[in-house]
Formats: sequence, structure tokens, C-alpha cells
Amino acid sequence: MTCSASPPPNWATFACSSTPPPPRPLWCCAARHRYLADIKHIDHELLATIGHMTAHLKVGICRAADWEHAILTGYAAWRQLRKQNGGTAHLDLDQRTLTVIQD
Repeated sequence: MTCSASPPPNWATFACSSTPPPPRPLWCCAARHRYLADIKHIDHELLATIGHMTAHLKVGICRAADWEHAILTGYAAWRQLRKQNGGTAHLDLDQRTLTVIQD
């Protein structure tokens, strides 16, 4: 598995590729890159792999942009929960937001 996160000056990207995909490819790469802190984009190949892996499920209708948003939002919330040593996560599916509140 190879991973890279070399952001250009004004934005960040995250790339992770492997053949065949190992178990938990996203988590393995994210752990090596501060759990996607300062990452604004996920590599298209990884998003395509997620699309292929979920094509037979209800979530198979999700676009790559949907997956990218969900992954980056989820990791941001997870990092905040970890930093605060816990809290409450509020998910609004209509607004597509995930907010963390310290208890």
C-alpha cells in the first residue's frame, strides 16, 4: 500500500492506492496522515474503490463527492471527539452536517 499527502500551497489532497485493496484501506492511510487533518480532497482512485466496494448496497447510489464529504466530515468529528476526550455528535442528514458538542 502506498500513501501520499503532499499538498500544493493553497489546498490539501489525500491519496491512497493499493492493489488489491487491503482491509480498512482508508483507516490505514488516514492514521499515517494525522487522521486527515488539513486534508481537503481524497484521491479519486480511493473514492472509486469505495464506489466499487459498495455498488451492491443501498449506498451504492452515492457519488464520489458524497463519499469525500462524508469521510472528511466524519474524520473531522472524530478528531474533535478525541481531542475533547468525548462529547456528543449531532448529525443533520438534511443539512449534511455533523456537529460535535463537548459534554
